[in-house]
Amino acid sequence: MQFGVIIFLILPSTIFAQKTKELTEEDLKTWWQKDVQEDTIPGISLDKAYRELLNNKIGQEVIVAVLDTKIDIDHEDLKDQIWVNSDEIPNNNIDDDKNGYIDDINGWNFLGNAKGGEVSHQSVELLRVIHKYESTYGVSKEISVPTKEVEVEYEKALEEFESQRLEMLDAVDYVDSIANIYNNYKIDIVALLDGKTYNEMALDSLLTIATVDKDNINWMKSMIDWGIEEDGVKSYIDHTNKELNTTYNKDFNERKYVDGGNNKVKENSMPFQHSTPVSGVLAATRTNDLGVQGFSDAIRIMPVVMVAHGDEHDEDVAKAIRYAVDNGAQIINMSWVKYYSTQTELVRAAFEYAAKKNVLLVTGSGNDSKDIDVELSFPTDFYLGEEIMDNFINTGGTTSQLDSTIVAEFSNYGKKQVDIFAPAKDIFSSAPDNEYNSRRGTSFASPIVAGTAALLLSYFPQLTAIQLKEIILKSGTKLDILVNRPGDEDGAALVPFSELSKTGSILNVYAAIQMAMELKK
Repeated sequence: MQFGVIIFLILPSTIFAQKTKELTEEDLKTWWQKDVQEDTIPGISLDKAYRELLNNKIGQEVIVAVLDTKIDIDHEDLKDQIWVNSDEIPNNNIDDDKNGYIDDINGWNFLGNAKGGEVSHQSVELLRVIHKYESTYGVSKEISVPTKEVEVEYEKALEEFESQRLEMLDAVDYVDSIANIYNNYKIDIVALLDGKTYNEMALDSLLTIATVDKDNINWMKSMIDWGIEEDGVKSYIDHTNKELNTTYNKDFNERKYVDGGNNKVKENSMPFQHSTPVSGVLAATRTNDLGVQGFSDAIRIMPVVMVAHGDEHDEDVAKAIRYAVDNGAQIINMSWVKYYSTQTELVRAAFEYAAKKNVLLVTGSGNDSKDIDVELSFPTDFYLGEEIMDNFINTGGTTSQLDSTIVAEFSNYGKKQVDIFAPAKDIFSSAPDNEYNSRRGTSFASPIVAGTAALLLSYFPQLTAIQLKEIILKSGTKLDILVNRPGDEDGAALVPFSELSKTGSILNVYAAIQMAMELKK
């Protein structure tokens, strides 16, 4: 109770005025670390915190587990931040530390097998719901009254699965037709160019010729403007067909390729590279003058692989959480979302295990413009309509604009389910093979919150997971403005920002550190 009293002595700031600033390409690389009052950019005040509160201070090491895809552990901006299991002797094929995992030097891949193979695609959870009910009840409609609810859920899952699969088939057909048009037009245009380089300037020169079809040339210019090329179209079609044959294939069973995992947490050629940019936001080295600055050089990233194309298996989620907790992680970042769960009890037990071990769990709300108070998403700390965990933070996503568009148009929201908002659009971060680029999604709002928690814990190691959550939520910057609600059609009525999350706030690192300082006193 004393902690709650102290928290309320420091009221979070409230922003009323809608300041705006046109951001340059360079501004967008660091916008989320800026201060809303000093820079007129609705960032998290990380730069200000370092400049005024953390200058010349040294924090303790904090281990953050990133439950995600494989990661580029040799990236120039991440290699010094990767967790090393000092109790394990590399490559001796012995479980030296007796934790049940052989040679887990930098983490563990729960999607691998003992032969060094791994799963790159896994089924959507909808299929698991369908298989579960078919195996338990069969496909007969003669289901007794007590299981009528099961029949409804089964039918709903079946209908949604078929709808998603048809959407993908239609998308392939559409893109394939675009590719054919593109190829046919390009053949004719290249012939007209007579050896000149094919680019937008060359197409402009053709528009002066009276006999050419100007509509076709303008259409091809649009393709160039949108960055659409033959290789990209082919890659999209190949990728979607792969998903149709695996992720959305009722007969595909990826579990036969998994037998407990392996220690291979790096593979830059995998089709889905997500953990590298997520980890860059969280903990890219601050002092090497390279592409990104994370939250602290004291953070150690523990890679735990359990994400691939498709939906995460609840069994893998539970094992990954327990692995992270047992091997010293103090914070766990989970930048993924799904809308069905077939083994919620396993995940809930893992959450409770993390709570007992004083570990904070952080996730993003998802990128489907949904009200997740209405349509439940996973992972979640709600059970039977009630919040049951004090060590879990669900994060929505914001943009760099302090106006009605501040909530990212893709972000999920919820007055009960979403705790706080953090930057999620135009997030510049690391990419495999020492590259950097900008990404979007609440996948990045999540590590921004997890990074804040790690920064707090580094300088205030006495804080518990519950206290970290309370500080982060109560120190946020409240926005007294009207905003577009994600998913609403253009022209729909604006809603108060405060209605889209529990706190009505965006993350504020500076205020969080101030609050932790007061608590320490």
